[in-house]
Amino acid sequence: ETRRLFIRKVYSILSVQLVLTGVVSTFMAMHVPTQIYVLTHGWPVTLSMVTSIALIVALMCYKDKHPENMYLLATFTIVEAFLVGTTTTAYCAAGYEGVVLEAVFLTGAIFIGLTLFTFQSKIDFSFLGAALSMGLGALILWGLFAMLFGVQTGYAYALIGCILFSGYILFDTWLIMDRLSPSEYVLAAIMLYLDIINFFLYLLQLL
Repeated sequence: ETRRLFIRKVYSILSVQLVLTGVVSTFMAMHVPTQIYVLTHGWPVTLSMVTSIALIVALMCYKDKHPENMYLLATFTIVEAFLVGTTTTAYCAAGYEGVVLEAVFLTGAIFIGLTLFTFQSKIDFSFLGAALSMGLGALILWGLFAMLFGVQTGYAYALIGCILFSGYILFDTWLIMDRLSPSEYVLAAIMLYLDIINFFLYLLQLL
């Protein structure tokens, strides 16, 4: 019963995070003055990325302290929603609204499918942990190399990103089911939220 309540709490928080992200992203893409400002100024994105990293560190320190953890989580979600919004705004401004919607629906369908599979499966997904960590490290280095030397990451990079975060959805869902403490509901929500957001962003590149 405790585990069931924990899971329900995690997915309730996650749902609020995703709705907030959708609302912020839609506003940014549809509100023309905001769209123009986002597309012509780079500093808000840089500041948001730095803030996001700082908030993750703070959340790790205060993950078990209520209500500080919820305040930090709400702030983190707003910052991440802005970062997602900058990407969707660029796509919409270029006339790719259909691609964004397709990515949203595909991300939702794949997340639900992988979640149901993990919940119904008896597989121990602990074997994925080390491989996912190494894969994420390699992907980050690949992205940094491309950014520093002006190289296009291309289709393969996006495809590997999608596969990697599909694995993270499986692994983190399994952790929530079997390993995480009920007091770690904020950590669990952040894990799944970042899995979904990253999968969505790589899928956008792939489409």
